[in-house]
Amino acid sequence: MKRSVLCIFSLVLYLLLACTMLSAKIEEEMMPQVEAKTLKYKGTTLSFSPDVLFHDEQGDHFYHAANGSGWESGLRIREFMPAQYYYDIFEQIAFTGTPQTYHFIMSASRQPVEGEKVHIVEEFEAVEDVHLYCYSGALPEDLWMPQHTSIIGQSSHALLVRNTRAQLPFFQHTAKTLSIAASQADHAYSLTEISSFIQSLPPVTLIWICLLAGFLLLLLFWTHRSASPGKLTYIIAAAFFLISAAILLSRIDLPASLLPTENIFDLAHYISTFGLILHALEQCGENFAALALQHSIHQCLLVGVGGLLLGVTFIMLTRRFLCRR
Repeated sequence: MKRSVLCIFSLVLYLLLACTMLSAKIEEEMMPQVEAKTLKYKGTTLSFSPDVLFHDEQGDHFYHAANGSGWESGLRIREFMPAQYYYDIFEQIAFTGTPQTYHFIMSASRQPVEGEKVHIVEEFEAVEDVHLYCYSGALPEDLWMPQHTSIIGQSSHALLVRNTRAQLPFFQHTAKTLSIAASQADHAYSLTEISSFIQSLPPVTLIWICLLAGFLLLLLFWTHRSASPGKLTYIIAAAFFLISAAILLSRIDLPASLLPTENIFDLAHYISTFGLILHALEQCGENFAALALQHSIHQCLLVGVGGLLLGVTFIMLTRRFLCRR
């Protein structure tokens, strides 16, 4: 009876800890990142570039981040009413609202959603990067780009642009403000963040292998009938795998620009996104980049299969060793 209680308690505790770790990490990864400008509005009209507006099927939107309360504690996205801003004679966005301090959202990792919790990026890393712009139709006739950028590849539906003043984390909204040609793109991607995402896949795979291995060890502990004290090795090994998963989780930081908008497990999003990226790179003549991306994906699959086989082998050897005692 005591042994059954210990088994059930171990399984429940393991699942509770694993789910808590995963949910906290998923919430952190899925939280939109924003670039904000904090200004104290004293009644005098404030002017902003039209680039602060976000566009969707419903029209233009102007957002800020404000502290919530109760169930909506933390910084939350709030949209300004259309009456609070307008285009002035200089084609700038003029803001007139209630005098107070605002966190005006200049850019974001994805289209902001009213009430969503956000993380303000305090510092951006200045880097040289290559941006991929994808178009559903033909390329714009005017492909002018700023002096710090250069077009290094193009096809009928994509542009590869080297940017010596890029920033990380990468925001598609910011990348599409470089020029008129960039603003007309349907999607924009950072090759640096694509590489970072691919390099994160093996640790992600190992996390799931560790969690599965720990769970299977606890199941074996439940079915192990031996009265030897060595059976507690199952619990120790399961704790080791859980701690290993926690360490790997703390070292993972997936690029927000490549994540789905709602569900981090949306496989259709990843398939369509990376399918589009691979096709665009190949069409732009960047076969080396496309092959490198495909090779990285294959490596991730090998790591997953190899890690799973090693985990199963370890569990079977542990069971055989303890059954002999």
